[in-house]
Parts: sequence; structure tokens; C-alpha cells
Amino acid sequence: RQKKGISDRVSRGVEMIEGSRVLVVDDSADVVEVLSNFLELHSCQVHKAYNGREALKILNQENVDIVITDVKLPDMHGIALLEKIKLMNPTIPVIMITGYFDPGQIVESIKKGAFDFLLKPIEFEKFLLVILRAKRERELLLDMAKIQDSVEEKKKIGFLNRELQKKIRELTNMYRISAEFNRLKLGEDVFEKTVELIHDVFEGRSSAYYMLDTEKQEIVPLR
Repeated sequence: RQKKGISDRVSRGVEMIEGSRVLVVDDSADVVEVLSNFLELHSCQVHKAYNGREALKILNQENVDIVITDVKLPDMHGIALLEKIKLMNPTIPVIMITGYFDPGQIVESIKKGAFDFLLKPIEFEKFLLVILRAKRERELLLDMAKIQDSVEEKKKIGFLNRELQKKIRELTNMYRISAEFNRLKLGEDVFEKTVELIHDVFEGRSSAYYMLDTEKQEIVPLR
């Protein structure tokens, strides 16, 4: 019964991983080919790399959903590659694989953000289920990122709207002041009119008035 349950999950998983873009990284060409053939058989788009530099180059050029990498690479440790991938794009699940069982290495990988850790030789039923879970996590993280971006965008729009309304009020007040001064008649008390206008425009809020003292070369308040 347990095996039948696994087979059912695998059958459903095959359909759900179709179209996934997977990067396989291993210094063994045989491992890369076996995993790539299996993934392509299940309609995944596969990218291949044989060291960390090649993997990072592909990640910079292509959209990748999942990375599968060996722990031991010729130019860098797999955990170092994991850290770089997480810095580039934290939504990409990274599955670590190795031929050696090392509990400390497994714990370190998980701490650094590895999605899962598989031992060679790969059990393909388990491998397929891990790929399926990784794809689901990737989709969830992307949805969360979209929600976060939407929230941030709304905050920006709200701020811009408030700034726009503030600028509109300032321009409206300036227009009113300018229009009132243009209507001043010869002989009217400019200072008194200014006080009335400022009081009216700014709705009674307190204000102060200053004039330039040309002799002292300073601005002094009017009392």
C-alpha cells in the first residue's frame, strides 16, 4: 500500500513538474546526463553545468526554477555555490546531492538555505517528489514576492498622491494670492491687505511678517 501511495504521488507529480526549468550542476558528466535525461523525459527544460562558474553564468543568463548541485565541485564548494545562488535569487530552491553521507555537511547546507539533500545513487521516485516539492515552494515564494511588491507599490503610490495633493494646494494658494494682489487698487493698504489675504488663505493659522532692514542688512520681524 505504501508503494502504491508513492506511485500515485509520482504519477501526479510528473504532470506538475512539466515545463520546470532545472539547472543540474556536477563535475561528473555521467551524473549530469543521467539526471538531465530523467528530467527531460518528464518535460523539464534542463541546463547543464560542470562547475560553479558555469552554473553562475547560466543563472545570470537564464530563468531557472530549481538548481540541483553536487556538494563537491572542482572550482568551489557546493555550499559556497548555494550561498551565491541565494544572494542572487532567494526564491530558487537548491537541492544538494552527494555520494558521501556527512551529517555535519547536511546540517550546514540546510542552515544556508538548501531545500533538500539527496544521496547518490539517486532514487528517482524520491527525486521526482523532491523536484515537485521544490517547484511548489518556488511558486509560493514567487507569489509572496508579488504580494510584497504590490504592497510596496501601493505605499509608493500613496506617498506620491499625498505629495501631489500637497503641491496642488500650494499652487492653488499661490494663484489665489497672486490674483488678489492683481486686484489691488491704487491707494489700498498693501500690508493690511496682505495680512487679510494670508489669514484667509491659510484659514486663520498663525503667521509672522518680516521686512529687510537695508541699513543693518538683516531681516527683522514686523510688530
